[in-house]
Amino acid sequence: MGILIFAETDDKGNFKKDAFEIASYAFEIWSDSNSDVTAICFNAINPGKLSDYGVKKIINSNNTHLKNFDSGLYSECISEISKNENSKMLILSSSSNSKYIGGILSVKLDAGYVTNVISKPFGSKNIVVKRNTFTNKAFEMVEVVKSKSILAISKNSFGLKENNSNSEIIEYNFKT
Repeated sequence: MGILIFAETDDKGNFKKDAFEIASYAFEIWSDSNSDVTAICFNAINPGKLSDYGVKKIINSNNTHLKNFDSGLYSECISEISKNENSKMLILSSSSNSKYIGGILSVKLDAGYVTNVISKPFGSKNIVVKRNTFTNKAFEMVEVVKSKSILAISKNSFGLKENNSNSEIIEYNFKT
C-alpha cells in the first residue's frame, strides 16, 4: 500500500507547518504497514526538507501555472501522481485548500474521504479512523469501505516527529 501526501507550500515556496505534520503521520503509518511514503508538492524551494520527516520520494513541480491554488489543476496533478504511484492512501492537511480538493479527489480516485482525522488508521479488512465532530466536542469512528482512502488530518492532532531519511527528489513537469 503506497502512501501519498500533498505537502502544501505558501506563495513563496516554503512548506506550511501542516506539511511536516502529515509527513510525520504518514511515516508512522508506513512504519506500521511497510508502505512507502511519497510526497507531491508544487513550487517548493526546498523539497528535501520533507526527508526530515520520513518521506522517501518527493515529487516537486516548478510550474508557474501551479504557483497559485487552482482546485481543478491541483486535483488533476495529484490524481495523476496518485495513479502513477499506485497509492492506496492519500493524506491531506485540514487546510481550506485541501478540504476543497478532497471531495474532487475522492471522485477522481474512487476513494473514501474522511476529514478531521485524529488517529492512525487501524483495522484489518477496512481502514478505521477516529475523527472530531461537532466542532471538536465529540468523536466518532469512521470505516472506509473503498479500496483507496483519503484522510484529512486535523491540525495539531499528531505533532511533528522527525525521522530523517534519504529521499529521492523528482522534478515533475505536468502538462497544464
